[in-house]
Amino acid sequence: MPRNSKGNSTVQFECRRTVAECRRTVAQCRRTVAQCRRTVAECRRTVAECRRTVAQCRRTVAQCRRTVAECRRTVAECRRTVVECRRTVAECRRTVAECRGTVAQCRRTVAECRGTVAQSRRTVAECRGTVAECRGTVAECRRRVAQCRGTEAQCRRTVAECRGTVAQCRGTVAECRGTVAECRGTVAQCRGTVAECRGTVAECRGTVADPDSLEVHGSFTWLGQTQYRRRLRLQEVARLPLRACFLHAGVYNLSTPRVFAKFTAPAKNNNNNNNNNKKEEVREEGVAMETSQQDASPALIIITSQA
Repeated sequence: MPRNSKGNSTVQFECRRTVAECRRTVAQCRRTVAQCRRTVAECRRTVAECRRTVAQCRRTVAQCRRTVAECRRTVAECRRTVVECRRTVAECRRTVAECRGTVAQCRRTVAECRGTVAQSRRTVAECRGTVAECRGTVAECRRRVAQCRGTEAQCRRTVAECRGTVAQCRGTVAECRGTVAECRGTVAQCRGTVAECRGTVAECRGTVADPDSLEVHGSFTWLGQTQYRRRLRLQEVARLPLRACFLHAGVYNLSTPRVFAKFTAPAKNNNNNNNNNKKEEVREEGVAMETSQQDASPALIIITSQA
């Protein structure tokens, strides 16, 4: 094949530019991997802190449960004391009633019942002292019950706060796990990009090492469907397949397709009707624009012969 110095220089320049771009891509991927590793380390520290917080909350809940159990035992004991005091008061009342009956009987027989009346009065005095003591015990039990109820309410609030902290920590752990998964996907994608760039560098080095075996061709044939019409939204990307037929081995420039673009934007106009009512009419204004890829940088492809 004849030598073409201009085509060889173009291939060498394109390969060098591809190598530089691949190196920049590799450096960017390495920075992304380092950032992902820092993010993973931060997430792990957050998970450890959340676990310590959950352990502390569990200890607090256990302590509150023990306090509530102790308060319940105190309340039960106070209730038993109140029941016992009530039985004592009932017994004293029965004794007083019996003594009153004895006093009535003794009045009829004053001479015989003076000793019984004195004894009954002493019994009544003892019963009154017992009643006063039981009332004091009941008041003390009521104060203890009120104190235990306040402690139980405070423990319930502490348990609710701890449950909220545990739920927040679980949400933080789930978010950290999602960040770690995303970082792993980014690392895998970067590794694939690095491998692809290494293959491109190796291919370009082989092309530069043997410049006489390449020849730039401009004649090839497009096959299949060569015209497409697409309607794209904002920031939307579409990929269209194209097939080409090459007659000889060499380097071909694929920068021949043309793109016709038409941009549409809504425009609002205010019109006044006969009834002085304002209505808005929306119409589409299109601006046609034609762009060609032939003036852009060449898209070279290397075709080798398999003999």
